[in-house]
Amino acid sequence: MACNELMARGQALEAVANYISPDFVEHDPKIVNGDRDGLLQFLKEDGWLEPDSPKLKQMEFHTDRILASGEFVVTHMHVKTGPDEPLLVFMDIYRVQNGKIVEHWDVMQPEPDNPVNTRHRMY
Repeated sequence: MACNELMARGQALEAVANYISPDFVEHDPKIVNGDRDGLLQFLKEDGWLEPDSPKLKQMEFHTDRILASGEFVVTHMHVKTGPDEPLLVFMDIYRVQNGKIVEHWDVMQPEPDNPVNTRHRMY
């Protein structure tokens, strides 16, 4: 099972153990120290360790595409975090070595309520 799928199922500890390198580098400014320990702290505090958490039960994850080139993998996803929350579109960029994620960047944008481009969705 892929890292994102494990996270979505509340199996974040398994995801980190299987896919995140001990010398992991995180570029998200919400992650203390930008390392694996900071990621684990964030996941615990944000409720990602509980498969039965109400937060995870109402979330809907959809992987739209995955691109890979050399040591880089990019996932393009959209996520509905709750019935009254905006749909979020993510792009995660991973640098992978020896089957483990060693570095991560991401960008996220809510889908606008009234897009001018109604011909093509963001995802």
